[in-house]
This record gives sequence, structure tokens and C-alpha cells, in this order.
Amino acid sequence: MKEDFDRQIAQSLSGLASPDATRFDAARKEILHMYDEKLHKAERHAWMWILASSLFGIVCLLNFDRAGSTKSQILYALGALACLQTSILIKLWYWIVNNKLGVLKEIKQLELQIAELAAQRRKTEEGAREV
Repeated sequence: MKEDFDRQIAQSLSGLASPDATRFDAARKEILHMYDEKLHKAERHAWMWILASSLFGIVCLLNFDRAGSTKSQILYALGALACLQTSILIKLWYWIVNNKLGVLKEIKQLELQIAELAAQRRKTEEGAREV
């Protein structure tokens, strides 16, 4: 799907494709939909891992009180800390993915806008030649 957009933009910039405003609008909507879909997928994965980590951390904390020896208390405490660190790392990962997808979406929109402007310029130049 991404390769199709890249090919369409390259054709528009080279002048091989006809300038059509509806085609550019459709491509813009497809780009937004594609990147929003990727973001929602990453968000679902992040929430799944955060939920699993939180539940395991709660289990570790509950078992910490019930542990009979110091060694098992240390192991449960380390498990709870590991779960806390995991949830922090998952949040950082989602933040990075969110920023990356946002930047890529903006770049694709700028490429599409440049292609649209180039097509309009070619159209006005062809109209000026005919006069």
C-alpha cells in the first residue's frame, strides 16, 4: 500500500499521471487512514502489554505479603519492580512509535502536496502555451 502511494507521487511529479484533484484527495485520505490504522494497532499492543505487566505486578505485590521467607519476598519484590519497568518501557516505545508515525504521515502529506502543486503548475504552463 505504501509503495502504491510512492509510485503515484513519483508519477505525479514526473508528469506521467494526469493532474486530478479528486485523486489527490483520495490519496490524502488513504494516507491518513493508513497511518491512523498503524497507530491504533501500536496502541492496542501497548495497552495489552501494560495490562499484562500490571496484572503480573499486582500478583507479585499480593504474594509479597504472603511470602514466608525473605528470599521469596525479595523475588516477589524484584518481579514487581520488573513489571513496573516493563510498563515504563512500553510507554516509551509507544511514544517513539507515535512520534515516528506522525512524522512519516506529515512527510507523505508534504510529498503529496508537492506533487499536487507540480501538477497544477504544469497545467497552468500548458494553458499559457496554448494562448
